[in-house]
Amino acid sequence: MTFTNAYGVENTEGEVLNMLGTDIRVLAGRRTGSSFSLMTCRLPPGQGPPPHIHDDEDEAFYVLEGQMRFKAGTDEWVLGAGGFVYLPRGLIHQPMVEGEHPATVLAVLSRPGLEDFFADFSSELAKSGGRRLWSCWTKLASHTACGISRHDQAGGVA
Repeated sequence: MTFTNAYGVENTEGEVLNMLGTDIRVLAGRRTGSSFSLMTCRLPPGQGPPPHIHDDEDEAFYVLEGQMRFKAGTDEWVLGAGGFVYLPRGLIHQPMVEGEHPATVLAVLSRPGLEDFFADFSSELAKSGGRRLWSCWTKLASHTACGISRHDQAGGVA
């Protein structure tokens, strides 16, 4: 399916999600004709997802504000505003806010769908009263729209 409608998004527009204290604003996703997703993420100090792998999409981050630590396989970078990291599919990785201040990143994914996972995860977690964090993650990690698996620090599937 080809989409021929261009569109623009004001800084107050876009679908807004909150996942574990991270404010996510979806700027592009399914409206791109399944080309890519683009979102801004504002993360509180110390926040980030557990180590995980994307089976179906590449991911890139551009740091807009604050500092982020990116672990990717055996590599690790601490990047400030203006820093960029590319994380190919199939590579265990973990982005995490570094320091005592929030960070904001622009996240690009090579296809849409992760925003659906974020919305579904947040909904499932809310239904559980916030008590079933990892069971909600595991239930949705095989989400057909994104293909994510959570891994422990040693690299094994959790």
